[in-house]
Amino acid sequence: MKQKKKILILLMIILTFGMAFFLLMPASEENELLEIQPQTFRQVLTATGRLTGSPFYLQAQVTGQVLDLTVAEGDLVEKEQLLVQLDDEDLQWQLRQQAAAVAVAQAQHRNIAENRLPEARNRLESLLLEQSVRQEELALEEEDLQRRLHRHRRLYEQGALPLETLEATEKAMDLWEQSVQELEKLELQIATARKDVEVYSPGGSETTESLALLEQAEVQMENLQQERNRYQLSSPIPGKVLETHREVGELAQKGDPLLTLVRETSFIAEVEIDERNIALLEVGQPALLWPEAYPSREVSARVSRIAPRVDADTGTVLVQLEMEEKADFLIEDLTLQAEIEVRVLEDALLLPVAYLAGRDPVRVIVLENGQQEERILPRTESIGLEKILVLEGLEAGESLVKP
Repeated sequence: MKQKKKILILLMIILTFGMAFFLLMPASEENELLEIQPQTFRQVLTATGRLTGSPFYLQAQVTGQVLDLTVAEGDLVEKEQLLVQLDDEDLQWQLRQQAAAVAVAQAQHRNIAENRLPEARNRLESLLLEQSVRQEELALEEEDLQRRLHRHRRLYEQGALPLETLEATEKAMDLWEQSVQELEKLELQIATARKDVEVYSPGGSETTESLALLEQAEVQMENLQQERNRYQLSSPIPGKVLETHREVGELAQKGDPLLTLVRETSFIAEVEIDERNIALLEVGQPALLWPEAYPSREVSARVSRIAPRVDADTGTVLVQLEMEEKADFLIEDLTLQAEIEVRVLEDALLLPVAYLAGRDPVRVIVLENGQQEERILPRTESIGLEKILVLEGLEAGESLVKP
């Protein structure tokens, strides 16, 4: 019996030493090595939030008194339905004045096309006709006078013609030359008439200036009409009036809210993100939402707004997510989970923190040609508590030794 106890004790001692040796034995080099391989890295921020209606604040575009308010709280409104009319008496006076200015500019431009240009063309045609007739007459007179003058001078030299007759012929020649000079003046009148036709024709200086003045007057009229729209405020969305902020007769300053509207079937998600992650957020980033009540029903969304300030009490920033698809199962104030995708790297090098030989600076042990050497990684990012993202210092395929 004692012999059996001794054997049993001996076996227990051997078993104990064997287990201790197994546990204390260093891991094989194969288990300690880690070959770095590139992988897709998708960085997300998670948060909890709620669904809320998407309010729209109808604000006064100008300062003025509220003349008419066509809706009350709770009323349903259509898109482009007139809701508020502000006092626009001064603007109406400006519109009447500008309408008169447009009418004058139109009349002046029309007068050029309908009166000035036809008159200039008629005058030019008349002068050209007169020039043609006088040129023909003078040409005939010149031929006759030259022949008569030559014959009279010859006869006078022969003593066969009295001096008075020769002088009368020479005087007629002088009168013809005066007519030629008057014809030259007519040519100047024709040049002036041609210029008038040119400036009054389409593309001419007078027509261009008149058209420019008309267009300027019409642009000013259009601007005033657009300004009138700022006094007549219509609903930009179909929805419901949640709240009225001004009553008829009250003065509204530019920028004051007049009405609060909401789409009855449109929701946005509001989540709070730790202020330390603000630098990672951008408007337009994709996100996934799923209500806690329906964890398997995901809804695609995008970041639509990042609040411009941090909540000092919570150290968070409010982020709004606009849904990209309609989800009939969602209701206002529903609690939901959100996952915002802030970065995607296709060939990222991720390293377990267990393979770090030090953190300040970040160091690892690299196995190269059978030799171990310590290497500093100049650029890394911490990814949670268990991994780091290597941005510089390692290449895909290199092997690390667990320290």
